[in-house]
Amino acid sequence: MELGQSVPSVEYDLPYLNCSSSNILTDSFEEETLLCYFWSISCGTCKEIATHLQRDLSEYPTQVKLVSVHVPFSEDERCVESITNFSNSNHYAFPIILDQYHEYVSLFNLKIVPVFLLFNRDKVLQHKIIGVDGYKKVKELLKGN
Repeated sequence: MELGQSVPSVEYDLPYLNCSSSNILTDSFEEETLLCYFWSISCGTCKEIATHLQRDLSEYPTQVKLVSVHVPFSEDERCVESITNFSNSNHYAFPIILDQYHEYVSLFNLKIVPVFLLFNRDKVLQHKIIGVDGYKKVKELLKGN
């Protein structure tokens, strides 16, 4: 997915946590910016960022909608119970889509985690930020929102 493109319509039936549908990316977010965070429990930095996201985004809850996508890199990481236990033990309240077979990874043409995709209120991709320093950039962008 390239900058300037709209959120694609998807019909994946993926497992999910803390939301009512795995199609949350295409659900409406009328007055909000959408931050889509791709991460994995095998990535220590990703887990640390997820904790900061939950805390920091509470500063602007009506402006930013966070959706995270867990990307497994082993069979063990495909275990829904493991991700659920991890999410619960860290008190994550944000939606987590479990991209078990990399449908979203393929759709967005991603190669590594962490990755941040920032969509504007019109569902158009404005920023694609890759790597461990990405969260600092995301925070700067959101402060200017």
